[in-house]
Amino acid sequence: MIGSQNGINPIFDELPLIARSHLERAAQLSGETVRLSASKGGQVEVIASVIGSSENSLLASVGSANSPLLGASSKSLLSGVPDVDVIEFIEKQRSLGTVPETFHQESFLEDLAKIRAHGWARDAGESNPEIRAYGAPIFDAGGTVAASVSIVFIRSKEKIKGDQCRQLVVETANRISEELDRRQLCC
Repeated sequence: MIGSQNGINPIFDELPLIARSHLERAAQLSGETVRLSASKGGQVEVIASVIGSSENSLLASVGSANSPLLGASSKSLLSGVPDVDVIEFIEKQRSLGTVPETFHQESFLEDLAKIRAHGWARDAGESNPEIRAYGAPIFDAGGTVAASVSIVFIRSKEKIKGDQCRQLVVETANRISEELDRRQLCC
């Protein structure tokens, strides 16, 4: 994310096409909206989205940008970056005035360590208290975090669907990573 050339991931244009069938499968199985996100110019941008079929499925507009420090997608992307570079990135974001007042660097770094260990991230309402999400990093053929996939849903569904969405997002990220590996695509 931080180290990508000109802030734009080189496989940015190809990834939505490669991932589409996997995103559709996850949306069908979960009934919830599935998003594919990547780093672009220091922001986390939704580059593909499949709207779920369940009642109250959330919208995710392609091209919408999210904070690089909040949410399951952002944390999944940053999990592939060494902590020393993440700290430098946070300081740069602070100098730009884009770090939320409620942000705690130590707990954020702890979250990244858990994501690296377990392969998934959770958004417990960081940007919106009524929205929950699980995300997972997608790795390119060289083992670099290329993008992230997330499943978003309303808070009231977490007890019913949380475990399913968490497992499904990891499985989907692994399937997309395997596809990138087969095609030998690297960032």
